[in-house]
Amino acid sequence: MKTTTTKKKVLFFIPTFPVLTETFIEKEVLKLVERGNIDIEVLSMDGDRDKLNENLKDIVYYKRLNFLNIIPVPIFIFKNFKKFLYVFKKLKNKNTSVITLLYKIIKSCGYALIIKKHEPDLILAHFLSEPSTIGLISSIMLNIPFVISAHARDVTVSAEYVREKIEHSKFILVCNKNARDKIISLNYNVENEKVILQYHGVEVKKLQEVKAKEREDKNIPLIVSIGRLVEKKGHEYLIEASSILKKRGINHLIYIIGPGPLYDNLNKKIESLDISSSVEILGEGKGLPFSDAISILKSADLCVFSGIKTEEGDEDGIPNVIVEAAAMNIPIVASDAGSVSELVTNEDTGILVRSRDAYMLADAIERQIFNRKEAEIMSSNAYKKVSMILDMDKNIIELENKLL
Repeated sequence: MKTTTTKKKVLFFIPTFPVLTETFIEKEVLKLVERGNIDIEVLSMDGDRDKLNENLKDIVYYKRLNFLNIIPVPIFIFKNFKKFLYVFKKLKNKNTSVITLLYKIIKSCGYALIIKKHEPDLILAHFLSEPSTIGLISSIMLNIPFVISAHARDVTVSAEYVREKIEHSKFILVCNKNARDKIISLNYNVENEKVILQYHGVEVKKLQEVKAKEREDKNIPLIVSIGRLVEKKGHEYLIEASSILKKRGINHLIYIIGPGPLYDNLNKKIESLDISSSVEILGEGKGLPFSDAISILKSADLCVFSGIKTEEGDEDGIPNVIVEAAAMNIPIVASDAGSVSELVTNEDTGILVRSRDAYMLADAIERQIFNRKEAEIMSSNAYKKVSMILDMDKNIIELENKLL
């Protein structure tokens, strides 16, 4: 029986929690918990409890479906057969086979039974891909309202049942304009008012207080790039830019920080270009703890984001690293992929270059290195912009009000 409470109970459904490359999700949940106005619980399929913030350990539940969870599903479907038929007819389309759809519905009903035990007033499903499909079906089967938090790849590459999700959700929150525009185009401009731009942001005050890591030689310009070692981050172009700078006789040091499958390939590229003294990938392909990475970024002379749009359409929204850099007054050079231009306006809040262009990237890095006064003006402007639209302490209040 549900306990008496004046607080609204929101269940966050997140496939893996926490994730090193998605720290903004954990911080957002933590902020809501700390504010104490909503009863928050997190249901996740996978994750490491030992890596959770201490204030979250009691509200995070890990559950991956097994055979025992599936046993009661047929009875659940039988008791809610009209809803089951509605879901089946609503989601049936030429792109999904009947067997695949039935599998999705059965799986979702299994999670619906788990969600039911939490007795939420609202389900918040992260990602416009399969997790929110589970949220959609659970919402209909349980008659519990749901909302979606959409991000980047889940919108541009793996989104599914977009129209149905917009129709049945209370709203869809999207953290960047590029992804919001994509959702609207996928939805054929139906009910666009339910697709809401809601930035995540960073903790600006805390980032201002970060202590910079000591550097061995402050006379060598330090450039830092943080991001997963995957294609869309475009690290190969930053490595090529380093080679160009070296040929120009420009002394510099680049730290690339992030986990990912391209660690070996990127190291081979560094070796082949003979720039091992100028470029180093920290973390041996496993990345670094956030506290270490952010301390290194704070010590940098320049933050570079060299992301691209892949052939399958994967690209970033507003990368956290450039938001964090702006919050710490670190000058920025960034490529124009994804929604980067929402923060980096060329020659105002940083230098924006064409993606996949190592020469433009090298030129921009050289300019920021040798024009320190200009770089400081741009970094100051970027800080002001972040403080206005990407401060988590402000944005979390907007999110909370939407969920209440």
